Amino acid sequence: MESTQLTLKQNFSIAIWLTRLALSFNKITYLLFITTTIIQDNLSIATTFLAALLIQKLTDGAESFNSDIILILILVFINGFFSSYIYDLTRYLHSRITQNWEIKIWEIFLNKTAKLDFQYLESPDYNILIGKVKEVVDWRALNVALTVPELLSGLVGIILTAGIFFTLNPIFMVLILIPEIFRFFVNKKYGYALFNLWDSHGPAKIHARYAQHSLEQDDVLREAKIYSFTSTILSRYTTEIRKFMDESIRKLNERYALIGLSTFFDVTISISIQVWLITQVFAKSVTIGSYIFYITNINTASAAFNRIQVSISYLFEQIPFVGELKKYLALKDLVPKPVNPVMVNQATPKIEFRNVSFSYPATDRKAVDNVSFIVNPGEKVALVGENGSGKTTIIKLLARFYDVTDGEILINDVNIKDVDLATYYKLWGVLFQSFAKLWFSIRENIGVGNVEDINNIELIKEAARKADAKKFIEKYPKKYETLLSKDFEGGVQLSGGQWQKLGIARAMFANPKLIVLDEPTSALDSLAETEVFENINELSKDSTVFVISHRFATVRNANRILVLKEGKLLEQGTHEELLKNESLYATMFNEQAKGYK
Repeated sequence: MESTQLTLKQNFSIAIWLTRLALSFNKITYLLFITTTIIQDNLSIATTFLAALLIQKLTDGAESFNSDIILILILVFINGFFSSYIYDLTRYLHSRITQNWEIKIWEIFLNKTAKLDFQYLESPDYNILIGKVKEVVDWRALNVALTVPELLSGLVGIILTAGIFFTLNPIFMVLILIPEIFRFFVNKKYGYALFNLWDSHGPAKIHARYAQHSLEQDDVLREAKIYSFTSTILSRYTTEIRKFMDESIRKLNERYALIGLSTFFDVTISISIQVWLITQVFAKSVTIGSYIFYITNINTASAAFNRIQVSISYLFEQIPFVGELKKYLALKDLVPKPVNPVMVNQATPKIEFRNVSFSYPATDRKAVDNVSFIVNPGEKVALVGENGSGKTTIIKLLARFYDVTDGEILINDVNIKDVDLATYYKLWGVLFQSFAKLWFSIRENIGVGNVEDINNIELIKEAARKADAKKFIEKYPKKYETLLSKDFEGGVQLSGGQWQKLGIARAMFANPKLIVLDEPTSALDSLAETEVFENINELSKDSTVFVISHRFATVRNANRILVLKEGKLLEQGTHEELLKNESLYATMFNEQAKGYK
């Protein structure tokens, strides 16, 4: 992968963006934190001035407490109290920002993720990006936001100490600056190197993350015990993470060898200035109090430079990572919104696929190839075919998760690209093959199908009855308020069939006019399947229904069956008509029927 190096302007732009983000979370708290950080870090100048002044008064021959000494001690007390107060206030503001940040940044991130077009979720590039961004969301972005005040504090400290040393000898500031400039370029070089290393090993880190997370999953752990493949997963984790860590350690060694060299020059210059000041004390050109003041402020200047160096070093390391967060939050819609959206009538829709072809991004293979059909309002249509024939892709296009490559999809004779998706989705009731299994209560798991009525227990019960879920639900002590996770007291873990019934209940609860069922009864036995479909057929009399299933007992009662092969619509008709055709459908049906003989 090519090296990625941001310009200073790009670094500055990202830092400004993140600062604005922090201000948007809580402007007053963040501005106060910047102010108190600057004051706290630079109060040492006032402390050393008062100490030097007191020592000078003592070395001038004072033999008892006089008004000058008493005044200085009062100022020392006020300075000490103020320093302690500012320190505590800064820590308090730091905690406030940290807590608020964790809530707000995850809120922004999760909201963005939820609103992204579905095709992002199926992109390998997106999965690499999301892996990077999750690291930033966890801690990197916050630390950059907290580093900006440290950088400003260091700059203020340099300005203050520069004014002090210019009164002594301007060359001293130049000498102190030389090793810091060297350290700046070292940190700049290796800060980018770390990001490029991290960036180039994105796939390896994804493998390592998958390996790490897999051994936290119940289904993996069960099989790992039986097949003894734990060591295989651990080996994959170690192999992949080493690709990153070994090179990272080498870069780290190089970096701190150079930093050590700059530290040697830094200390040498500091001692040289002290030696010169001692000669000036011997020559009576500098007082003891001034000597202490200057010597202490050499350390203050070094501390200010160090704050700047640490801050800049950290920013050079982390800002490219934060840039990934900025990039993520700026992702654009891949499915364009209509300029003048057509609101969908909430009646049962008519659907037409007109010469529709579609290829997934980064592939030339047509997942759907010149498919045309019309589904009239209230018609029950089944999609059948071998794996990879295009069944699920048709549903994704119908949901406008993707836009067609060629042709058009019409909803009530309106091109789906011109349809207002919010009103369109209100028609839908869905049960996808992989559906949402929330840790919420049973009531809420059903109720999210129509959140406006999520607390209407009578409607919830009716949906559960239609999905044949009411029987098992009412066996639990808390019934519909039972939490669906064993992580909670009184929570339960449902079987696959029970979950599927809840998914069907959720779809029914939406009171849909367009029902999409993708393998809706795959986890049910034949008796339960028959009962559920009788209920679905009863409910969906006035609804348009799409069913995807490998079970011909499920699809044979559809008004029409669409048979797909390699993206093409091979045949369509009723169950009886397709059997007479003696084509693919008849072959598949007869093969499955053998299992029941």
